[in-house]
Formats: sequence, structure tokens, C-alpha cells
Amino acid sequence: MFRPSVGSMTLLIAAFGWVAGASLADDANEKKIEIKSATVAELEKHVAAQKGKPTAMDVWATWCVPCREKFPKFVALAGKHKDKARFFSLSIDEAEQLEDAKKFLEKSKATFANFLAKDGAEAIEKKYGFEGVPQYVLWDSEGRIVLRSNDFHKLEEKLKELLADKKGDA
Repeated sequence: MFRPSVGSMTLLIAAFGWVAGASLADDANEKKIEIKSATVAELEKHVAAQKGKPTAMDVWATWCVPCREKFPKFVALAGKHKDKARFFSLSIDEAEQLEDAKKFLEKSKATFANFLAKDGAEAIEKKYGFEGVPQYVLWDSEGRIVLRSNDFHKLEEKLKELLADKKGDA
């Protein structure tokens, strides 16, 4: 029967610490996910700052099952077009749900800008002309809204169209 000596235990603990330390360092290299509280006016400023590239927004909430089911598609679309377009998410959760929203975003690896609607769901729905979530809003490269939809495929198709037009302009 094998009985580790104190020396071999020390070596084992040191090796485990090195491996754990390496994985912690790897985690530190990942982009930290934050949620910033934003008013409608602040969201408009964010979109204006993206001028020159199409910008897509996913409006969602943690309590919305379809939102949580569709969100990975938005994250994948953002990853696919990260060099050609801008993406951000807007949670209409209440401030008390901020931690749940952040955990969801971390699990989803949503490394784009993420906001919490400071003005509440009604102000967002009124500003962007929709009711309920999930919703997608797409701006063209000039900052004009070209799509409001709860259909992810419509967002994907319109974005492809905008990006194809941009290639034609070059």
C-alpha cells in the first residue's frame, strides 16, 4: 500500500497550487462582464458613439424564458460579426435582479456592452415602439433604426443585408 511521505505531499500540494493558479490566471484574462445602469438618453449616446457600423440591441429580462433561450443566438451573432458591427444588450429587470442578470450574462459569455434600463421597461418600450421581450433593435451605420422585431431571424437577415450593402460601398 502506498503511503505518501511529507515531502511527496508537499510536492503534490505545490503542483496542485500551480495548476489552480494557472487556471485562475486564465480566468483573469477573460473579459470582465459588467452591467451599467443607463437611461434612454444614455443608450442613445451609446448608439451614437457606434456610428459607422450597424448596431444591434437585444432587450431581455431574466424572468423571460424566450429571452434566455434566444440570447445565445445573439451572443453567437455578435461573435460572428464583431469586427463589422456593434452589439449590446439591455435588461429590463428591476434593480434588485441585477445580480441574477449579471450571472446570466457571465454564463452566456456576453462580452459586449450590457445595460440595465434605469428608466424602466415602460420607457424603453415607449422609446423603441414595442411591447414585451425579447425584442431586437437594429441601427444602420448612420444611426437610424432600421428594424424593431421580436424575431431573431429578421434581425439576422437585416444585419446581413446592411453588411452586404457596406461591402458594396467600399
